[in-house]
Amino acid sequence: MTNTPTPRSIAATSEGLKKVRNKMAELKKSEDSGNRGKQSWTQEYLAKQSFVSLDTVKRFLKGIAVDESSVLAICNALDLNFNEIVGECPEENPPELEINWSQICRDILTEQQKKQRLRRQATELGCELNVYVPLGLLERKQQQRRDESVAKDDVYQLDPQVIVKEYENQQFFTEVIQGGNNQRLAIIGEPGAGKTTLLDKIASWIDGNDLGLPICIPLGGLQGETLAGYLLKIWLKPTAKIEATQEDLAASLEQQFRAGKVWLLLDAVDEMAAASPAEALAKIRDELVEWVAEARVVLTCRLNVWDASVNNPLPGFETYRTLEFKPEQVDEFIGEWFAKAEPPQPPGLFHS
Repeated sequence: MTNTPTPRSIAATSEGLKKVRNKMAELKKSEDSGNRGKQSWTQEYLAKQSFVSLDTVKRFLKGIAVDESSVLAICNALDLNFNEIVGECPEENPPELEINWSQICRDILTEQQKKQRLRRQATELGCELNVYVPLGLLERKQQQRRDESVAKDDVYQLDPQVIVKEYENQQFFTEVIQGGNNQRLAIIGEPGAGKTTLLDKIASWIDGNDLGLPICIPLGGLQGETLAGYLLKIWLKPTAKIEATQEDLAASLEQQFRAGKVWLLLDAVDEMAAASPAEALAKIRDELVEWVAEARVVLTCRLNVWDASVNNPLPGFETYRTLEFKPEQVDEFIGEWFAKAEPPQPPGLFHS
């Protein structure tokens, strides 16, 4: 089975376009053309005479590359030398850059998860459970106004009616991440409520279900860079072994964003270097622009930072709050933890 070669796309040089326009102005339409208007060749007449679509002719006259056969037909219709219009043609098309972004994101995610596990094991037994923090969908995007009589410790306690829907176990993954279409999600909660762990699970779910390209960014490690700068200068570093220039990698990554394939997972807005919570949120807002803004975004943030002001500087996010475990969930967690954690061994006793 033979492979059909891909047609080349060629653009006219600036000098070539000048020759084409001059020749069109010199030539007169045939008497049987039926046109009573302008007698010199128009774009429509050139398309008709060269048997090329009008859209292709218009693009060619704007200096945009079109297929080689169309350029040749236009030159023949105008009785112009092909090589004088397009200049010297390359011998062959440059090979398309093939980058397996799914594998790249998976490798970087695996390395990030490995580092997280090592940090946890420094102070914990290291056993992991498939227990998910329940989430509640909030119906408002900013902090509610409070009466002065409310105790300071209760400022961030939400009224029951504010939670419009609760998500248990994997329901959030299947309904919101996999089945939803909201472009931007925020997961807020108290310190230690499991936000980072949940974001890690979301990344694995996206990758495991082929929902796109998960890119995790710990916001405390931006090192003074913008989101775009971090992606291109720091996140891309592990791809240095790929046979492609940094410019080609950056252009290809930007293309993935513009195609809507990327999930940008931003962890811990509260850990950003900022003078105030409002400034931290405003930084994210100002950096979710251009091609970076084309990604689906999931971010985590402490409750006191997200609700620091009545008017949240980062609007447009569907907001979910981590909820406390119910008594039966606490019992389930404790039972599973002790079942999985290995009991300590008496001194001097070893298992072969």
